[in-house]
Amino acid sequence: MELIAPGCVQRHRLYLHKSTWTFTLQIEPATQIKADIEYAEKNPYRSLITSSKAASYLDKYNKDCLPQLQTCYKTDFDADCYDASVTCGTEIDNQISNDADFDVYDLTAPANDAFPSKQFISYLQNATIQQQIGARHNFTECSEGAYQEIISTGDCKCQLSEYNPSVNLPCPTTPGARSFTPTLSTVIQSGVVQAIFWGGDRGKTMHSHPDARFTFSSTDWICNVLGQERAYSHLQFAESAEFNSQQLKPYTVNGVQRGLFKTAGKVSYLRVSEAGHEIPAYQPEVALQVFDQTINHEVLKPT
Repeated sequence: MELIAPGCVQRHRLYLHKSTWTFTLQIEPATQIKADIEYAEKNPYRSLITSSKAASYLDKYNKDCLPQLQTCYKTDFDADCYDASVTCGTEIDNQISNDADFDVYDLTAPANDAFPSKQFISYLQNATIQQQIGARHNFTECSEGAYQEIISTGDCKCQLSEYNPSVNLPCPTTPGARSFTPTLSTVIQSGVVQAIFWGGDRGKTMHSHPDARFTFSSTDWICNVLGQERAYSHLQFAESAEFNSQQLKPYTVNGVQRGLFKTAGKVSYLRVSEAGHEIPAYQPEVALQVFDQTINHEVLKPT
């Protein structure tokens, strides 16, 4: 900001005194891990597991995973939450991710899918670019030290492809064990933020259906829309009843439908069509419009 203010760098000033958030969220593991099982079997694109395996994973969820999650919720101890994360990851999500050759972020692609590109890392690490934007430090996509610290408390999922074995921590491919629904509800209730939740879909139809599982062919398995939408229904804020009762409406960019959305108060949810996990890579025009609207503290609206 010191460089932008006197005009040393010609860029637009962004005022973020009221935080604006966009998420592909995993906030309620007890809800979303169970949805991972159901969506692996029943997603509209292709089944990743058989019905017998789904039943087996559901049994492990009820007998092993859920009780440990409930212990984590009750005690909030790092050790309990980490143990729950490991149990749920090793017995369920890790197993599902190995049952078929698929990218957990886009189940239409193989596990070794190279999309989205990582070229932005070298771009942001370019000294000329860093000087132009006034960067003070070199860009790192994910701090390894912070990442491992978060994993150790059971707060965050760990992808096997990103795991550093030298740390000697088991790596569960699962949401962290803590529920962040109460905390996120408190933040929304404070009124200082506009919360924008989104999820990627790569569907073949563009009509709404009461059951979110069959509206689109969502290809983001690790943050699937089934689990997301169930988790969001647990949020508590002034307009939560209105939010939960609303049907999704078309969201357009320059008159072209690109997804479905709903808004109540300062909370919006957008299900973006033809997108995997990293929505800006699949639908940059949609991502730019959402960014423009939210950075100006507007509710989502079609154009």
